[in-house]
Amino acid sequence: MAASNEFGVVVSPIDYTKPGTPTTKVYHGTSIEVGGVRIGRINSWSPQVYSRAATHVWEINRDTWGRPVDIVPGNNEGYTISMARTEVWDQEIEIEFGYDLFDDLMDQTFPFEGREFLFKGSAVYRQWLYAGCWFTDRNESEVAAQGDGIISVNASIQFVNRSRLQ
Repeated sequence: MAASNEFGVVVSPIDYTKPGTPTTKVYHGTSIEVGGVRIGRINSWSPQVYSRAATHVWEINRDTWGRPVDIVPGNNEGYTISMARTEVWDQEIEIEFGYDLFDDLMDQTFPFEGREFLFKGSAVYRQWLYAGCWFTDRNESEVAAQGDGIISVNASIQFVNRSRLQ
């Protein structure tokens, strides 16, 4: 028997409370929402938010000469998302994100806000809000003339901050 949720995700439910069920993050799904509209057909979504520089501190003394004695963490860096998508007629990536078709990225004149939903089975496990999003890259990565003849797009997004909603 399959379970469905408000996002239209249908899965055969796994009872995560029972011994022997998977403890690694497998059998999960992700849904992306922009401006209240669920964006489908995303092949990969990869936020990079956990990186920062760190600076070593040195002191000149007879015990530690030439070796660091401490480290000072810097600001968080990253705040980017890499994504890939198979394009759909009349639902190109910029249309799905709330814009008209782009001639180039100068046509994005306002930021968007996105939500990421991570599912554990059919239940929402975690929800992230990405605020102040701007495309920094959007290019066709493949225009295939054989097989299914698909058009794929890779895009990069920078955002101001990410906050957990759930």
